[in-house]
Amino acid sequence: MILSQTGSISAAFRGVYKIRAHLDKAIENARVRSIGSRVLERIKKKNPAMVAAFTFDDVTPDFIKKEMMKLYSSDHSTIAEKTRLLELMGKTQAMFTDKVISDTKIREVVDPIYKEREDDFPDQKDDRLSRLDIEQQKIPVV
Repeated sequence: MILSQTGSISAAFRGVYKIRAHLDKAIENARVRSIGSRVLERIKKKNPAMVAAFTFDDVTPDFIKKEMMKLYSSDHSTIAEKTRLLELMGKTQAMFTDKVISDTKIREVVDPIYKEREDDFPDQKDDRLSRLDIEQQKIPVV
């Protein structure tokens, strides 16, 4: 029951058993979590239905979808509840994500807009090559 209330295996184990304190809290927490997990596994083997009732192991995405559809089809659901269910179902399918995919390269966008010329800066002659010029020099043209 403590596990279902807290969601923490170590808090549930500490609530049921006495723990010998360790100087290093990280080691103590890891040890408690490990022992708690082993105890939970033993209880699962003896009574899996009880563990499923308290840990919600049976709740899967398919289970959620089926239950949402039952609620949506129910005659007792209000319009607000049905709207909320539709919204949640849309979220499960990632229908409302604002994702912009941009594959354009900055150089391809900026170069046509602004291109420096030698007469823009007559006192500062620039003999540097652009990346494209360097790449063209490396690749022999056939």
